[in-house]
Amino acid sequence: MKNWRILLSFGLLTAMASAAPKKISFNRDVRAILSENCYTCHGPDAAARKAKLRLDKREAAVAENKGGLFAIKPGDVEDSELIYRIFAKDADELMPPKESKLALTAEQKAILKQWVAEGAEYEPHWAYVKPKREAVPAVKNSQWSRNDVDRFILAQLEKRGWAPSKVADKQALIRRVSLDLTGLPPARAEVAAFVADTSPEAYEKLVDRLLAKPAYGEHWARQWLDLARYADSTGYADDQPRTIWGYRDWVIRALNSNMPFDQFTREQLAGDLLDKPTNDQLIATAFHRNTQTNNEGGTSDEEFRNVAVVDRVNTTMQVWMGTTMACAQCHDHKYDPLSQEEYFRMFAIFNNTEDSDKRDEAPFVSLFTDEQKKQRAATELKVTALEKELNQLKATALDGLEPWAKQFEQHVPVKRLQIQREGNQLNVLPLPGKFDRLQVAGVDPARVTLKLRPQGAKHLKGRFVRVTNVGKGVFLHLGEVQVFSKGANIAPKGKATQSSTDFGGPAKYGNDGNTSGDFAKETVTHTAQEDNPWWEVDLGSEQPIEKLALWNRTDSGLAERLKVHRVEVLDADRKVVWKQESNKVFKVNVDYALDGARLLPFVSVPNTRDPGFLKFKGAVDVAEGDVAEVTIKDLKDEEVIISIIVGALPKLEQALPKDVHGILSTPVEKRSVAQVKRLKGYFADNNPKILAKAKELEAAKKQLAVMKGTTTVPVMREMAKGRETHIQLRGNYQQKDKRVYEGVPEVFGVPTAEKPNRLQLADWILDEGNPLTARVIANRYWESIFGTGIVRTSEEFGSQGELPTHPALLDWLATELVRVKWDPKTFLKLLVTSAAYRQDSRSTPEHLENDPANRFYARGPRLRLTAEMIRDQAMFVSGLLSSKMYGVPVKPYQPSFGVSAAFGPGMDWKTSAGEDKYRRGIYTHWRRTNPYPSMAAFDAPNRNVCTVRRVPTNTPLQALVTMNDPVYVEASQALARRMMKEGGDTAAARVTFGLRLCLSREPKPAEVGRLEELFNELLADYQQDPEAAKMMATDPLGPLPEGMKADELAAWTIVGNVILNLDEMFMKR
Repeated sequence: MKNWRILLSFGLLTAMASAAPKKISFNRDVRAILSENCYTCHGPDAAARKAKLRLDKREAAVAENKGGLFAIKPGDVEDSELIYRIFAKDADELMPPKESKLALTAEQKAILKQWVAEGAEYEPHWAYVKPKREAVPAVKNSQWSRNDVDRFILAQLEKRGWAPSKVADKQALIRRVSLDLTGLPPARAEVAAFVADTSPEAYEKLVDRLLAKPAYGEHWARQWLDLARYADSTGYADDQPRTIWGYRDWVIRALNSNMPFDQFTREQLAGDLLDKPTNDQLIATAFHRNTQTNNEGGTSDEEFRNVAVVDRVNTTMQVWMGTTMACAQCHDHKYDPLSQEEYFRMFAIFNNTEDSDKRDEAPFVSLFTDEQKKQRAATELKVTALEKELNQLKATALDGLEPWAKQFEQHVPVKRLQIQREGNQLNVLPLPGKFDRLQVAGVDPARVTLKLRPQGAKHLKGRFVRVTNVGKGVFLHLGEVQVFSKGANIAPKGKATQSSTDFGGPAKYGNDGNTSGDFAKETVTHTAQEDNPWWEVDLGSEQPIEKLALWNRTDSGLAERLKVHRVEVLDADRKVVWKQESNKVFKVNVDYALDGARLLPFVSVPNTRDPGFLKFKGAVDVAEGDVAEVTIKDLKDEEVIISIIVGALPKLEQALPKDVHGILSTPVEKRSVAQVKRLKGYFADNNPKILAKAKELEAAKKQLAVMKGTTTVPVMREMAKGRETHIQLRGNYQQKDKRVYEGVPEVFGVPTAEKPNRLQLADWILDEGNPLTARVIANRYWESIFGTGIVRTSEEFGSQGELPTHPALLDWLATELVRVKWDPKTFLKLLVTSAAYRQDSRSTPEHLENDPANRFYARGPRLRLTAEMIRDQAMFVSGLLSSKMYGVPVKPYQPSFGVSAAFGPGMDWKTSAGEDKYRRGIYTHWRRTNPYPSMAAFDAPNRNVCTVRRVPTNTPLQALVTMNDPVYVEASQALARRMMKEGGDTAAARVTFGLRLCLSREPKPAEVGRLEELFNELLADYQQDPEAAKMMATDPLGPLPEGMKADELAAWTIVGNVILNLDEMFMKR
């Protein structure tokens, strides 16, 4: 026994709340004890396992060790080392060990002892077993139930001898359900209409109206955006603005259209991989472009791209499967059977997208307005119609072959030209006055470029090439400077210098032959921050120069630093012989021609080394004496023949391949079967009618392609060739272990493709056999409505999570969600029409004694509103709230900070004008390093990472916000004006109006009386101080309305602020 007593160790400890039952259940009673206290050292993580003992698997836990001892000997408490150690008197043998500062309670020890005595039976983790739809339980008080949800709730209440609460009054109920479904309280007219409607269907009709409101999508989108870590900035220290609000609008629209949750899932995880994805489906993939990007200079793009992929793995498993997969990034999961290899197999699924932590956020798609969408739809229909017409033409493709072939009876005059070779360059002389095509034999035509140099133009000569970044206090950094002489880059042979050197970017990087603009690869020059920094290369002597090429820095979005730059060529005496300035940003490279030559682009290039025509767009006019410069890439010792076509064939649409031209030159009767077949095939592909229709189609497609939206949205896009994925030692992206391929964890028992992509991952998540997804989503809906999930730890369904209070109900809800085809509104309607939801929320002494947290639902839900709801409600009741939807994030009032990030924008902003400052909180600009302060005070997250549930707090700062923040002061002023204008002529009537408006109920006489007294006291004070009255009545809302006095309006403003600060205003009751 001694060896086990020395080696066996336990981890952390948590207390159990209930006493040991008569029959022990592993899942209910034992798993939490072992998970919290044992699995850290004796769980799934093989690397951290001590004493070679594993307690999360029964076969390992009950196995006999080499010394003949058993950690657990089923049915034998005396010979079970586990039991001996937890009851040990010797501090050196006691588990948990002394250094853990933990101790098992007597109750927990008794549970483990009884469990071993009963045979130490294990059970699979409840959440990893497919939900089973159990029969709805029978209940005694069947009249209370309104749907099947209630029977599960009531069965638990009756089991405990408890009774449900009475139905909430109609005013409380309409306020509750309005807040839950739209995030806004009901309007006065809605309350009056609902109270007056005595029909049995009144409540159900109310629910349907609320679900149909646009406000529904805005409210429920807020919860999803927490999960999606949506923000309008990139994060990290510089936290630059990001244009991704099109994704937020997509979520709102998807929810309002009642998009089924399975479709909602597929489009966000893999919309780009769907068959012919729409623009909206591409925008949906911005779900995983909400990851942070680090734009600070000098950071490694690959490092932070890796961080983004890690976040995508963690977020996907958190959002859809309630699993903390992040624990397996550095080692095997310590509590759940998830290995590090499985983590990186998931990582591999997300490791194949094009985004790479760049400032430009590529790839992205255009975001279109509704009007632009109509125009696009019309053009798309035109494209479809033209495609149909083109296919019909192809069906009769050989019509007209004979007359077409007769066009080619004429001989094509060809003139072979003289060639003067210098390096890679061929100078062709003399040139005819006009020509249509170029013919090249001996090399691949794709290697050929042609420039026309004017008569008398000479190559400029220079010794020094200098680049200057024009401006004060600026940097200069270059990827490469190329100097072309006789077709070759001679810059690497020169000596480079620069005005200064900083950040490890010496001048030699500017002519090292490496055009990479990635600073991390040590190929980019970098000066200190100074006025007009410069870089220069000395070629050693004057050299003929025909072209310069500048390559910019490409990482971290810093190409824009070279916006205003000057390029100069100097002779041996340092006199400027050529100069050009530019104020245009170039992202990668830019060329400067020094000899006036113009490039003649080809519109048709054959793909063969055989003689073929390179066709120009129209005939080329040549001035007398002009020189054609033909450059052939990587020209070695090949024999090249160049000819120019000096006459055009009539009606010739494009240059003919050599073999087709030969067939047409052959008399019809002498053409072979193979030649006839080739001619027919060529004609079918090049029929003039088909070409004309194809041209029309191409024009329509081009019109569609150039349609630009109002802005862009970053999206996911799969790479043509995926990246390799390796296990990262300790989660370090630079320390790679063995290679792994795409895959999913095995513990959930759902098969998928051998190497799944993101779409197949989505299918795996939504598979009916997946034990988690439907449970997790159903539980999250329940949590949103009732305040606490059936599983309280809605972010954790693994061993570290809590057990469900109503496991049979949770499984029934999960299967019901799938049965209704993942229909969100149908599912929400089921919850809010239940009797459990409609109960009065007031607590009795018995409630507080039996179930203070209301986990068994003997009363209705009562909880604090979220940050956005509190703000939106204040503006709604005051009449300020704008109903405008969608669009650019808005910037309402916020305190002035006067600070900014070192390389990022300031924290202050210019307040939006007009109705934009009164829009719903979901449209407020969300900056990660500085979330909107009043919302942050009410527990809104920064959204750096996925937030499954906000944990509410109560702090003095919250009261300071709602009493003093300009938003709430202005709402109080607007509410005061409503009370004076709409509330009647007496103070009591106006107070009653204000309370009805804000609380959606009839006020009590004592409430009215106390606020009336407050008004009279305030009025007397403000009558003595007109300046204070004017400020309180008008700042910041604006001038006094006609007929209203400043002292009276100021007093009502304070009364309005008191009403807005009532506890009842912050609660859903």
